[in-house]
Amino acid sequence: MIKKLLYISFLLCAVLSQAQEPTTEKKEVETKVDRDLIKIGEEVQLGISVDAELGDLIIFPEQQTMGAMEVINSYPVDSLKIADKIRLFKKYGITQFDSGDYWVPRLEILKNARRLQSDSILVSVREVVVDTTKQGMFPIKDSVEIEDRSKGSYGWMWWLLLLIPVVIAVVLLSRKREQKTYEETLQPYEWTQYRLQKLDESGYLENRNWKEYY
Repeated sequence: MIKKLLYISFLLCAVLSQAQEPTTEKKEVETKVDRDLIKIGEEVQLGISVDAELGDLIIFPEQQTMGAMEVINSYPVDSLKIADKIRLFKKYGITQFDSGDYWVPRLEILKNARRLQSDSILVSVREVVVDTTKQGMFPIKDSVEIEDRSKGSYGWMWWLLLLIPVVIAVVLLSRKREQKTYEETLQPYEWTQYRLQKLDESGYLENRNWKEYY
């Protein structure tokens, strides 16, 4: 009986000692961010690393959002060979344009036929505070009078519109004068002499054609 009790006590001590020993097993997936506090629009780099054997198929997620965080960059996968194993690194650039505290949710990574998950991480986004008292103030510039050139630019058009009828009238009068007969251009005395000359040249007197002559 005493031997049985001693044996049971020994087993309990072994179990308790193993339970109290810190675990040295490394997680297959590690998740981290370069910072957990940013200003609106700043980039947080989210890194995921996976330990694998040579020849394992690892597929990282590709998505436009991670919870409320927006993915603005997806960097290429990097690798590090350790003995007969390999460690793959995937990095994302994420941000948010509203202030608040946001959880980056667990992300699913495929390792061959297995589905692994990353850890969720809290990121705080703060507004950009602008202190106007520290900004340099500039003097108010004097107002600049802009010359109104609309009247001058259209004045020549009015003159042109007034000049066109005058030119047309001059042209018509000149043509009318050119169309006058020779008799219309003679003075009264010259016209009388011209008509008498025409009568003499007509031969009415020689032919005794008195009616036509008078």
